[in-house]
Amino acid sequence: MASGKLLTDIRYFETDEPNLDGCNPQDLGKLLKLPKSHVFTGARIARKSRQLGLTIADKFDHVYINFTSAEEPGSIRFASRSVDREDAWLRYVDVGVSFSQINQMTEVKKQSWLESITLDVMRFVLAKSPKQAAIIEEVESLVREFGEELPIVHQIKETKSYSVAVFYRIAPEMKKSTAWIKYHDKSSGLKRVGCFAKLQFYEDILFLVSGISVSKGFIKLSPRPSYKARLYNQRYKVPIEVDIESLPICS
Repeated sequence: MASGKLLTDIRYFETDEPNLDGCNPQDLGKLLKLPKSHVFTGARIARKSRQLGLTIADKFDHVYINFTSAEEPGSIRFASRSVDREDAWLRYVDVGVSFSQINQMTEVKKQSWLESITLDVMRFVLAKSPKQAAIIEEVESLVREFGEELPIVHQIKETKSYSVAVFYRIAPEMKKSTAWIKYHDKSSGLKRVGCFAKLQFYEDILFLVSGISVSKGFIKLSPRPSYKARLYNQRYKVPIEVDIESLPICS
């Protein structure tokens, strides 16, 4: 069993002054000009890392990356703030940058830079053991392979006759996040995969799917039974049932 807290989210901020008590870093956009899709980059990396079991041996599970011209470009350090004055669930990490240098890059290079620096921050904060370092390396490889189409597994059900995996993608190409299902019939070896929902918010998948069952050619995805889940799931028709034969065959 993993020790520590699972990483939940990574968010981005900017400031041109030292990030001390009383400083209020702002959302990106005024000083650092990045592609609009940047807002989902941290969420993708954090959620994939969480799926793979990356943990933080501390009280926080949110990492706030603050890009600042008040630090040496390329430097990475925890912000000089009094930790007991911050909410216990987050920690600021200051990254020194030259705003003008980054702003001159192409959109593609900016996105690649953001992914790389985010992973460097994760190594600074989290790579305290070979196992954690290996998870970050795996995440980096998957980000390079899939980009904005990065699949994040939410739940898997495995039996002797079949396996079902429910996964999601966070706002690919700045469109709605999507929920997917992959079915493997072990007797025939046939695999099928398809999208079963467009998500208003990617976190909705956590409430939409709590249980998986297969019967008479259909996959039933049962929602969480909590009051909070019922509020979130009003945007959808639940429980969701998927006709297995309607799913496209895949390799």
